Order: sequence, then structure tokens, then C-alpha cells
Amino acid sequence: MDRVRTEASLEQWGILYKAATRIKERKPWEKFWDMDLIGIRYGAEEDTVFFSILGRGGDCYGIVVYEGYEGLNSFLMLTMQERMNLSTQYAMSRQKNLTCYWGNRDELTEKQRKIIKDLGYSYLGASAQLQCDLRSRYSSYGGKGYR
Repeated sequence: MDRVRTEASLEQWGILYKAATRIKERKPWEKFWDMDLIGIRYGAEEDTVFFSILGRGGDCYGIVVYEGYEGLNSFLMLTMQERMNLSTQYAMSRQKNLTCYWGNRDELTEKQRKIIKDLGYSYLGASAQLQCDLRSRYSSYGGKGYR
């Protein structure tokens, strides 16, 4: 059963945007492919957090965070959906992750624009808008999500 998540405070969004900005400055997509998973274990093995870095191919820059083995399973389902005879729509609806990527301004929701403005961030240029989207099964917070 999924936990009910509460909306992040502006301070929490600020922490996330600051971390994402630092990640962008480091350009990890110059070293990792999106299929390279980085696992960081904090505490028990089941508390491992997995990261996928997007952008080595030059299309979409970002980072996807998968919590624990349930998150990892959603990553594997998405990457193997064709072999598992699953539709892309189904695999996407089962995702459990936090995705932060840099896209175009017209992709932002009004809520995302307000958060960026309230935090004092300004992103200029194509594919420069930081977007964060929490996907937890059938819902998506912050973005357009899948239902």
C-alpha cells in the first residue's frame, strides 16, 4: 500500500532545487548513461537509493531517484517492459521515483513556475527549466503525471 504524501514546503523545494542545480553544474551525464545505476546504501540494505543519470545521449538532462527495491523494480519494469510484454503506459503508471530534469519552459505547470519564481531561480535558454516530478504509482506530484 502506498503512503499518502503531503505537498512539499517551499523550503523543501528550495533544498531540492539547490541540490539539482549543483548536480547540473557537475554534469554527471558526461560520465554516466541512463542505464548505469548508482546505488547508495544508507542503513539497512533495503534502504538503498538508486540513481539513474539522464542526458549522455544529449536529449534530456536530469536525474531519476528510486527509493529502495520497490523503486528499483519500477526502473527494471520500465527498461524491460517490451520483453515483459507490458505496454509503455502500464510501465509508466507503475513508476515510483523522483525525476528532476531540465526541459522547456512551456512544459512547466503554473505551480512549478510559481515555485521557481518564489525561490528566486531564473533559467534561461532552451532545455534549461528545472522540473521535478514525484511519481508514486498512479499519481504524479508537481508534473503532468500519468493516471
